[in-house]
Amino acid sequence: MEFSINKKGKAKDIKVKAHHKAIAVDVIQFIKRMPKFKARGMLDGKFLPTKFSALVTIRLLIYINL
Repeated sequence: MEFSINKKGKAKDIKVKAHHKAIAVDVIQFIKRMPKFKARGMLDGKFLPTKFSALVTIRLLIYINL
């Protein structure tokens, strides 16, 4: 996943690569629901948009009741 943190601390420009579209949609919704970031990029005392990227592993567990 990859996104930018704007000057106000909110995630914007979210990009997610996943094998299944449903997983990508869930990750995007998760990022959008995150609280504002307090630690943001700063230069000369002014907040800047900051890019953030991370590799996330999601494991799906399927239980079959026989």
